[in-house]
Amino acid sequence: MYTYQWTSSNRAGSNSSSNLLTDFQRQMLLKSLQENRSQSQRQRIQIMLLADEGITQAEICQILGCCPATARHWIHIARQGMVHQWQD
Repeated sequence: MYTYQWTSSNRAGSNSSSNLLTDFQRQMLLKSLQENRSQSQRQRIQIMLLADEGITQAEICQILGCCPATARHWIHIARQGMVHQWQD
């Protein structure tokens, strides 16, 4: 099971390779990731955070062991700015 590790080097400010999430959204997801969540909820959050770092769908699937459809769906949610829906 993959555990997302946030470090300051994960996000180098506005020069990073991806900008899917706002700072507020990223902080909300990171806080939620620290709480007691189901495996599927944690995976949703991790997919969106990894995508925000510029990790490709294929790499996310390999890292998390999820199917492409799952990664594609949650990457799409992040791109649409609807990250609050990870709980649905």
